[in-house]
Amino acid sequence: ASVFIGWSRPFSYTQMIAYLSTTPDDPGRPIEMGQKGDFLITGLLNDQAYYIRLQGVNEGALGDLSDPISVTPKADPNMPSGTVLIENGRQRTSSKQVALYVSATDTPLQGAAQGSAAHQTDLYSMLFDVVSGNIQMRFSNSQDMQNAAWEPLAERKTWTLDCNPGETCTVYAQFRDGAGNESLIVYDTIVLEAANANQLFLPVISR
Repeated sequence: ASVFIGWSRPFSYTQMIAYLSTTPDDPGRPIEMGQKGDFLITGLLNDQAYYIRLQGVNEGALGDLSDPISVTPKADPNMPSGTVLIENGRQRTSSKQVALYVSATDTPLQGAAQGSAAHQTDLYSMLFDVVSGNIQMRFSNSQDMQNAAWEPLAERKTWTLDCNPGETCTVYAQFRDGAGNESLIVYDTIVLEAANANQLFLPVISR
């Protein structure tokens, strides 16, 4: 029921104004946000699309309105995260039949690949957001995940690689929580060894 707004504040602006509406053609009501660079708008409806525009103010002079940005508050707006390991992280295999080892969570995680305001959004996620759980998983040998079926989360799954001996095989994985949020696509690789790659052949001499 809230939206967090963060912006890079030009020093020439003495404050920033947000305009909030439920239609893209109507700027809506103005909300004074000050000049800190972050602001939390509360009292919104979950699953309702809102359109937000920003406008800088310099000593009473109004700047141009930004283009509208669409955002939809949700009780659980956070996508799950997870990992997959082929044969529990082994680098090579002699069989196309492998085991996938899976781990996933719907709890927001702090870490890499976050924006400059990540500490603020992480804080709000922990305070307000619902963790819906009910994670599902799907796998594919193709990055586009075409025809990959969702199934309940499990720690282990039998899988058939789609590659030729001597090639590096890739398996892609994606996760989805009970609110319908889909994770980024992750992957792992393994080398499928050529047939008889580990056998030693000795010459036979007949007398």
